[in-house]
Amino acid sequence: LKANAMKRCKLFSELEKPNRDECQLVSDFVFQRNKPAIFREFKHLVRCEWTPNSGQGQGDLVFSNDEMNRFLVVEAKAIHKHDKKARQKRKKTRRQSRYYKACLEDELDEDQIVFAGILTEPRGGFQFLDEAERDEYLEVN
Repeated sequence: LKANAMKRCKLFSELEKPNRDECQLVSDFVFQRNKPAIFREFKHLVRCEWTPNSGQGQGDLVFSNDEMNRFLVVEAKAIHKHDKKARQKRKKTRRQSRYYKACLEDELDEDQIVFAGILTEPRGGFQFLDEAERDEYLEVN
């Protein structure tokens, strides 16, 4: 599962798609060595460009811990600093991340925990969806 996700991520990043900035953002983040501290726990990429059981949409990334009982959904969007619609795009990306978190929760067992965040900065800036999501993560650690 993990090997397939890494392979899929590499293939996705090499595609010449209209959203190649997003492809590059995802690739740079997944393959960078110095990820944010949270990724010391969520170090396994288990899904890349995945379709939830609902059949609607396509999530970007799902990471897991070693025990495969805690997951982190990451929705990526290449948003440039001077983009006049940056705030609107971040809001949409957060909404998508919440949706994919809910989809993954539906697919997993009740005792498995899912957190969510977004990746929007060109250099791999990860953020939890909001303070409540971050606090929930800190509470269980």
